[in-house]
Amino acid sequence: MPSLNLNESLGCVFIGILLAIALYGVSLAQTMYYFRRYPKDSWALKGLVVLLWAIDTSRTAMAILLTWFYVVSGHGNVLVLDQFPTTYFGSEFALSTLSILVVQLYYVASIWRFLRNKWYKNYLTATFLIFALLSFGSGLANVLSFTETSNIGSAVWDTRVPAILQHAATFTTDVYISVALSLILNKSRTGLGRTNYMITQLVMYGITRGVLTALLQFLQLVTFAEDLKANPPILLWALFHFVDGAAYTNSLMALLNMRAHILQGGSVEAADHFSVEIPMRPVRPSTTQATAEDIALHQA
Repeated sequence: MPSLNLNESLGCVFIGILLAIALYGVSLAQTMYYFRRYPKDSWALKGLVVLLWAIDTSRTAMAILLTWFYVVSGHGNVLVLDQFPTTYFGSEFALSTLSILVVQLYYVASIWRFLRNKWYKNYLTATFLIFALLSFGSGLANVLSFTETSNIGSAVWDTRVPAILQHAATFTTDVYISVALSLILNKSRTGLGRTNYMITQLVMYGITRGVLTALLQFLQLVTFAEDLKANPPILLWALFHFVDGAAYTNSLMALLNMRAHILQGGSVEAADHFSVEIPMRPVRPSTTQATAEDIALHQA
């Protein structure tokens, strides 16, 4: 008979999904704002935004179906509490892993383009790419493992190696990206007040974004490791898992939507004249205007 003390198990799943739904509402609002305020962006960037929206929408739908499984379909059946709906959770987990990969690859591409004249460009970006793909591959290994059992305790134990590897690789990638972008942008300072102000804002955002996403991965890693010691399992890590995909999506959408304020002190109309492309342009500090535009284009 499964334990009926659900606060530390399915209670964590329930709260995590509620937070994920709330964050989906934020990302949906950011997506609508983006298409309204930046109609002149390149089709490549618009396609990226649509892809992130589609992944986030599908992921949220799977999370809702997971809640439906426990709350509605399994209502009155105590045996359901120990079961693991592999289709719903496996799909949600795969989509969350994919959204993290897309966002991280965006920043890796940014770094690669920004360092086009540096001898260490390929080595640095290759390192980032390896960690990002390692995280993604470990996530897919988790999903594959989920299909082999329908018991929650067994599923958690069977995924212990790829899960720990995934969180560690994702954490490392986020830290490296934040440090690299901060150093690159700091070296782009020109001594001009407006440009330096923009760089400062971008560096602060990059550090904040990196700290938050890395913290999510670290908390998942620690709580998952603790879960391995518990019987019956506690699912405190689910609080952070269900929000991490939405957190990555929102972090990139926030960056895209803040360009107007960084470039022109809040003038969206002026910022709309810039055609943002993927991959991003490197900084060319030949003039004040060119430097300001390229820095923002690099980040967007």
